[in-house]
Amino acid sequence: MKNPLVSICIPIYNGELYLRECLDSACSQDYLNVEIIIVDDQSTDNSIAIVNEYIQKDKRIKLFINEKNLGLVGNWNACINKSSGEWIKYLFQDDTLIPTCVSRMMQFATDDISIISCDRIFIFENGVAEDIKDEYKYKILSPGKIFGITKPALISSDKLCKMVIKYNTANFIGEPNVLMFRKNLIDKFGYFDPLLYQICDFEYCLRVSCNVGLFYIPEVLTSFRVHLNSTTASNKKANIALLDSVLLNYQFIHSTYYKQIQAQLSFLDLLKMKFILKLRLYEAQLWIKNSGEDHFYAKFQVSIKQIPDFSKYAMSPIVGCVFYSFILFRRRFLNLIIF
Repeated sequence: MKNPLVSICIPIYNGELYLRECLDSACSQDYLNVEIIIVDDQSTDNSIAIVNEYIQKDKRIKLFINEKNLGLVGNWNACINKSSGEWIKYLFQDDTLIPTCVSRMMQFATDDISIISCDRIFIFENGVAEDIKDEYKYKILSPGKIFGITKPALISSDKLCKMVIKYNTANFIGEPNVLMFRKNLIDKFGYFDPLLYQICDFEYCLRVSCNVGLFYIPEVLTSFRVHLNSTTASNKKANIALLDSVLLNYQFIHSTYYKQIQAQLSFLDLLKMKFILKLRLYEAQLWIKNSGEDHFYAKFQVSIKQIPDFSKYAMSPIVGCVFYSFILFRRRFLNLIIF
């Protein structure tokens, strides 16, 4: 098909504050063969009313309301199930696409390309601390930075696997709104992983691209809004990335989806990855114990029970305490970011 249908998927939950900006950007795409799939996860604000307002103006918008709250990842997967497009383009309720985003990405949607990413700009709302702004401006990774790419290009699965071994679970791709992928990838690689809290999009991108490669466009085609009430901000405050890193490290070592990574691991690489897994598991259990976040603890316990032989990565309290103290010392006094 010359101009295949693209499903712009917008999962929403209590997103009234920025939803109009989000919908305006979806409706103003210059690539015309799109459907706009909105799945509401039992919002209690005016989100549904806002969407119905836009439906009157643009018949490409289709609204679905979950019978019960599915949570973040469940709602993302529901969007895929409701879509009809050959390609899936996520857009989140706080964010926007520039008018040429879909058309620009579709220029590179050739038969041999299955997943595409681009760059984004960060929008900082009032109240965001300066150190958080600096982190997004200067410390956040991207394919352009780590691969030195200045023109649209395919990054091979081999190169991506090498970067995973180097950066471990650090997200060097970007947020979900930078991605567009073929819907039929679900048949081979499955859906977003509901065991993960925050980096489910990064994990899915790796799961696919470590097998088929990633086409990267070093151009700003989307925006990502940073504000105090965002899911990302809440997760950072609650140290959720630590829990995700435990589960993702285990997948790197054991999941059949990551055979390409496993094949490139040297003995020392594997030893280091297993040590990181053990250390982060100890750190996660220590954090949960001291934080009082009982709901995270309950979900984390359910998650690790579904993983065979996970208990063999548990450190004894004495060993864990020694290594964890050593890592904290290096981070604090030597200014080294490791593990």
